[in-house]
Amino acid sequence: MIGATILKTFSSIDITIPCLIKYTTGHSCYGCGLTTAVTHILKFDIQSAAKANALVFVVLPILFFLILNHWRKFIKENSNSTN
Repeated sequence: MIGATILKTFSSIDITIPCLIKYTTGHSCYGCGLTTAVTHILKFDIQSAAKANALVFVVLPILFFLILNHWRKFIKENSNSTN
């Protein structure tokens, strides 16, 4: 997923996964446009990111916090096991 987003951002290659809800029902879900919004953020185009899906400004900080928290716990557990 991350690799597909980076490829879409910096080249014309688009191998991102389509939304199954939109594909089967024809209606957009709350996550539709998040990948597009992330690619716009990586290009520093905040206005286009907000148009694609404004939820990206909620999801990305939460995701960033969760990854950082998990990484911190991993580092702490490994430093305790070596002592």
